[in-house]
Amino acid sequence: MILNDDMVSVAEIIDHPQVGHLTHEGIDLDESGNVYVVDEFRGRSVGCENITPCGDGIYKFVPNMYGNLSSGELYALKVNGADGIGQAEWVGPIDP
Repeated sequence: MILNDDMVSVAEIIDHPQVGHLTHEGIDLDESGNVYVVDEFRGRSVGCENITPCGDGIYKFVPNMYGNLSSGELYALKVNGADGIGQAEWVGPIDP
């Protein structure tokens, strides 16, 4: 996304499909340029009636080049315990 000079309105939106299409609830970067996102619906907004779990994913995108989101690998956080409690590990890369 490129902002206008007012730093509030959007001038242009640039799609980066390798990061994954998600319902972003939160986003952060680390010092290595990795992008972390929290997705409430794992890309879904409907059709979750018979799917458990349907949402609540945490993902990490590792770009091939610092600052360039056009290529890289996407990982999902897997919690190794009942009810989302316990030690966790990054699994993947996964298909965005």
